[in-house]
Amino acid sequence: MSLPTSLLTASLATSAGPAADGLRWAQLAGLLRVAVLLGVLWLCYDVLARLVAREMLARRIVRADPSRARAVRAALRESMPLLRWRAKGFVYPLDPFALVTPVVVPPLGDGRPGESFLAAGPSQVESQISVWGVRTDATVPVAPGVALLVVCLGRIGTVQAAEKPGEPDYVLRDAAARMTDIDRPSTVTRVRVGPVERGVTAAGEAWRHTFRVGSRLVTDTHLDHDGWAFVVGVLRPAGFQGAERIVDGVLSTWRWIPDGGVAREV
Repeated sequence: MSLPTSLLTASLATSAGPAADGLRWAQLAGLLRVAVLLGVLWLCYDVLARLVAREMLARRIVRADPSRARAVRAALRESMPLLRWRAKGFVYPLDPFALVTPVVVPPLGDGRPGESFLAAGPSQVESQISVWGVRTDATVPVAPGVALLVVCLGRIGTVQAAEKPGEPDYVLRDAAARMTDIDRPSTVTRVRVGPVERGVTAAGEAWRHTFRVGSRLVTDTHLDHDGWAFVVGVLRPAGFQGAERIVDGVLSTWRWIPDGGVAREV
């Protein structure tokens, strides 16, 4: 005598149910073990990569100035923790004049040098370059409404398009000559405040002027290196005092990084 087809199917399904469920759970457990293993491997790789990157950065800075070794490594441990979730969100430095955080801008590969220096906090932008060859190296907020800006303007002698139609193109000149650029036609109204100053820094000879843009002041310090034009500026409200102190502190720790080379004394 044979069982009805429906009863036979039900019987087989009932007997196979526990076995099928066990197989599925075994597969899920296997996938979970693989996922955990991959997560552990990724974490180990990430920690190792961050450790190597931090050590290479520390050695590059310390090689130029061994006396800063302890401070540099302490600052790097704070700004580059090995575990990503321990990285802190942005907060303004307690002291805008402190020189505790290494900032390193590597060479671009087109001949222009990079630079390293100490600042009150980390740069909030990666190095960026415009179509005209102007590179924004660093932007360091040091207080509400106050920021340190480092820009490579390009190679001296480069011709740049005029800001206003009908005006002649602009030829990028040396630092001393750039002090008169504030007087050339521009889409932004700039009013000079105070005299032009000249000085010698760890980064080389520098020229400084301050001008007003709207309700804010900009103090720019221009310098050249290996045929490339740089400017270190502080953008601030009119009531903030100490822009020159910020730049002077940064420039006292400045080290050039030759294109394709290692940081060296200037």
